[in-house]
Amino acid sequence: MHKGESLIDIDDRPYVATLLQAQGTLQRDENVLGQAKMDLERYRDAWNRNAIPKQTLDDQAKLVLQTEGTVKLDQGMVQYDQVQVDFCHIKAPITGRVGLRLVDPGNVVHRRARSHWR
Repeated sequence: MHKGESLIDIDDRPYVATLLQAQGTLQRDENVLGQAKMDLERYRDAWNRNAIPKQTLDDQAKLVLQTEGTVKLDQGMVQYDQVQVDFCHIKAPITGRVGLRLVDPGNVVHRRARSHWR
């Protein structure tokens, strides 16, 4: 077995479907944000001409901030779902042999700390 070769592949279809949903949500919310920013610019122009109250402008500015937060949340979900898809494809971290023995001299073994609980 060589480093980077596939060790285990798990059916990733449910995770890919969830990733696709998250990407769609992100795309929708990015467009909602774009619209909110365009409206904010329109409201600024209208407010500069005394055509709307300041509260309307302030409300739109807060709506832009809320939508930016939603987009950030969506980006996190896309990244999380991508990690789940990546976990379905385990690759060899090092070059070596794969076999039935769990530990032989020379294997990479990590020792866990002993618990003090009895």
